[in-house]
Amino acid sequence: MHKAVKGALIGGAVGAGVAGVRSSRRDAEQPGSVGADVARGAAQGAVVGAGVGLVLQWRAGRRLLPEAAPRALRGAGHLAEQVVDRAIDVAEAALPHVESFADRASSTVAELADAARPHVESFASTARGKAFDLTESAIESARPRAELVRGKASELAGAAVESARLRAAELAEEARQRLSENGEHRLVLFGA
Repeated sequence: MHKAVKGALIGGAVGAGVAGVRSSRRDAEQPGSVGADVARGAAQGAVVGAGVGLVLQWRAGRRLLPEAAPRALRGAGHLAEQVVDRAIDVAEAALPHVESFADRASSTVAELADAARPHVESFASTARGKAFDLTESAIESARPRAELVRGKASELAGAAVESARLRAAELAEEARQRLSENGEHRLVLFGA
């Protein structure tokens, strides 16, 4: 039993006894107050006894600590060894269940993949068809713009060719006039 409890019981008994003796000597003519004095003395003695018991328990624990430490460590080592052994036993017992679960999960995943394959292929086919349709639609909507751009480019190219032809004719005419003004009609070869 804890020393504080023993101290409280002994202190309560001693306190009640002391209070009873003092009360009977002091007030012989008032017998009703003896009970209250005894109860108060018992409570005070119990509190003092519990305090003394706590101090004694604390001191005993401190004294036993250096002696108990090696035994506690040996006990903890033995306990740790038992825990490790038990954990190994549990792991060995669980291994077949884990392997069985892994096999079932693997087969379930394979079944799910097989079940999903037609849906995925259907989705891919639909997506391919939609992409083809969108491409055709884009080509058809771009065709009038492309023809318009080609027509504009053809017009601009024709205008550029005509402008270049006129400019070439103008330059040729200027060159003839200069030659006729100088009166020289000979051919000049470069490097000759």
